[in-house]
Amino acid sequence: MGTDDPASVPARLADAITAQAVPELPENPAAEVVLAYAELHALTRHQDFPLYWACPNVRDKASLYSELLDTSELAADTVAGGVPPQPGEALDHFSRACARSRGEDDTPGFRTFMGAQLHGTIPLFRRYWQHVATITAAQRPNLGITHCWLVEALASRQQAGPAPTR
Repeated sequence: MGTDDPASVPARLADAITAQAVPELPENPAAEVVLAYAELHALTRHQDFPLYWACPNVRDKASLYSELLDTSELAADTVAGGVPPQPGEALDHFSRACARSRGEDDTPGFRTFMGAQLHGTIPLFRRYWQHVATITAAQRPNLGITHCWLVEALASRQQAGPAPTR
């Protein structure tokens, strides 16, 4: 996140996301960490990078960001277990959050649209978040790695639509 973040995002939420997305370079880093840090910053100059954070069609960024943090927690164990992207509770939560943030319904058509919209950015952001994991020596998947997994699940041809509401 950065100085152009919407004022509607509470500082505590912005800080939580920034803490995950913008790691500090550790003291006396290994060469691998220095290289990861350098590429991390180079990736932020890619033309698609600002759009990823801006979420231009999102009406309520604070709610979306908060729900994305929750969804990341829901998906973390599955992602850490090496399970391929697939439908499930975390994906349903993710898709509902995206739909609500845009003032739309979570339908199969919406999921197809969002999967197509977001899927092209996955290689860029997977590299970014893998570098974040290298820098932080993370043991669990971070917010971005789980986000990539969820987008890949959303974009999967196997994804038929939302699970029935209970």
